[in-house]
Amino acid sequence: MISPAIDKLLFCIWHHQPLQKAHSQHRYITEVCMRVLNECKSRYIPTIRENKFVEDLHRVERKLSNQLSFAAMKMFREPDKAFSYFHYGDSALSIDVGPIQVSCTALQGTRPRMEDTVLCSILTLNICGREEKAYLTAIFDGHGGSTYSRYLEHSFAKHLQNEINIIGNERRSLDKVTIWNALKLTFVHMQKKLLERLDTPAPRGGSTAIVCLIIQEQLWTACLGDSRAILVGKDNCVQLSEDALPTDARYLKSIKKRHGMVERGRILSKKVSLEPARAFGDFDVPGVSQRPKITVFPLMLSDVVILACDGLWNVAASRQIAQAIQQRVDISLSQLSNDIANSAFISGSRDNITVVAIKLRPPPSR
Repeated sequence: MISPAIDKLLFCIWHHQPLQKAHSQHRYITEVCMRVLNECKSRYIPTIRENKFVEDLHRVERKLSNQLSFAAMKMFREPDKAFSYFHYGDSALSIDVGPIQVSCTALQGTRPRMEDTVLCSILTLNICGREEKAYLTAIFDGHGGSTYSRYLEHSFAKHLQNEINIIGNERRSLDKVTIWNALKLTFVHMQKKLLERLDTPAPRGGSTAIVCLIIQEQLWTACLGDSRAILVGKDNCVQLSEDALPTDARYLKSIKKRHGMVERGRILSKKVSLEPARAFGDFDVPGVSQRPKITVFPLMLSDVVILACDGLWNVAASRQIAQAIQQRVDISLSQLSNDIANSAFISGSRDNITVVAIKLRPPPSR
């Protein structure tokens, strides 16, 4: 229990208000409290920002536009890599999920175990009595084991659906503000759920995520880490996400705000080092954030969306994958994902390789 005098003192320090009639004892307490509160601010203000609800539509639209610009800049600056396209035949898993077709190929590669998981789900949204369907696809790329990626595979869809329904009904709208905040807060709250549900102490490791949500023919992408999504049209390519790496000045600034330390392009802790700047889990690595970068883009019938973990992007640039797809417009979606994943392995990728291809199905003829 804090005494009224100390409580008032803390209030004045926090709000930078002058103290009246401060004597030596108060000055000593002031100095101590100031050091403690400055430390608290530096540690918890980033957390406050992550949990903050952004109500202003113009601000949300500006964030979406800026993030799409950052992703486009990364694609423009990315050099070509060792990727070469090879044909491996039609052997990938392909399913129809509502109006979209989804195909997935997952290779363990040379790693001792498979740590990637894939999620494909239909969300039922109920906003003010009106039912709406949303189509969710995601790749969770685990590191240090598959504990976190497997938990996310089974829990993420339910939490996102609940978050959209809660925010949408509070605001009585399924607009950009609702979806943007629901995606962001789902990522932040999932980190808390991971800490609550998993063993104590939490197991070492974590997971990145690339999430695509299709609502009303709008493609929402939320990225955490170094997995990536691109949209390939007949004559264009749009990179929908950017890799969150400590070598990027924007992410380096965020890491330092959270008392993280970067050396040789990796976030350091006492026992491990981490390459992506943002990820789920990794409770023993200071400086890691769970706030995703979010974009939205219209989805057309002719577009193909590729989601993949860093096992592909380590050996392929976005434009190389886009060119390979545009030169093979007649092949099936399952053949496409299978060819891209196996080509990445032949091109030198030694990581787990997971590739998901998504396409809108034409409406049934009447």
